[in-house]
Amino acid sequence: MVPPNVETQAELTYRPTAGVKKAVENITFERGYIPPNFTIKEIREAIPAHCFERNALKSAGYVARDLAAIAALVYAVTFTDVYLPPVWRYVTWPLYWFFCGAFATGIWVLAHECGHQAFSRSTTLNNAVGFILHTALLVPYHSWRITHSKHHKYTGHVDKDQVFVPKTRSKLGLPPKDAIHHSVFEDTPIITLLNLIGQQLLGFPLYLIFNMSGQSYDDCWANHFNPSSPMFDLKNFNDIIISDIGIMIALSAICYFSYTYSFLVVAKYYLIPYLVVNHWLVLITYLQHTDPKLPHYREEQWDFVRGAATTG
Repeated sequence: MVPPNVETQAELTYRPTAGVKKAVENITFERGYIPPNFTIKEIREAIPAHCFERNALKSAGYVARDLAAIAALVYAVTFTDVYLPPVWRYVTWPLYWFFCGAFATGIWVLAHECGHQAFSRSTTLNNAVGFILHTALLVPYHSWRITHSKHHKYTGHVDKDQVFVPKTRSKLGLPPKDAIHHSVFEDTPIITLLNLIGQQLLGFPLYLIFNMSGQSYDDCWANHFNPSSPMFDLKNFNDIIISDIGIMIALSAICYFSYTYSFLVVAKYYLIPYLVVNHWLVLITYLQHTDPKLPHYREEQWDFVRGAATTG
């Protein structure tokens, strides 16, 4: 994104705006990238006013629509094993998983908007709806809401962003950029495929539990379930406990239905669509935050607008 009245060149020396906390002069940006210098005011003026309006009734309508679609799919697929011949079951069940996962991803996104307080004007309603919807999808609502807020506050910051944080060469123990480094397994098809499958299906749970792709905290096990985790402040303690209780209730429900109807039934109706939700969630966010053309900034180069402009 090229700001107006700035010439494109292979290498740019840019003087940071007043918004940079630690202003330094003569910062060199390579690869032809020109950092933006527009303001929040300019961004807001370019967006239609109605985009900032929050309507609880309209938001609730979206929730009802997606839940109704999921309920219809669940009801319809109950006839699969009863009336359809085995060969057709290999068609109907994958169709159910795909579409149920797609609509459940819509539920996930609506809960995400609750975390941004965009569902309605009421903080209480936002958090209540977000907690119920995210908990049903095994997401610790408040825990994720807090770290996601920090992610948006420090998007693109090498040391303060919360997710999809690239590892520097020094953290990986790699030689200087002028030295040659290559692994015999790097970019091999089988390794790439296995990494892709793991990322798409389990990437989000691994981020919640082990902070995979998240910010480094000096060898401390940072996760979304420990209220004393370094990613949280003391004031967040009760919210993290509430989120944990919600997840325990959701897991208890899964265990109950597994005991009552069998684990296979729960896997077919819930767990596989849950993995589909993880796939879409990781795919969307991965594509938003990892384009090699967009930078991550050091402290002296970063400001809020620059960081926000690094997302797709």
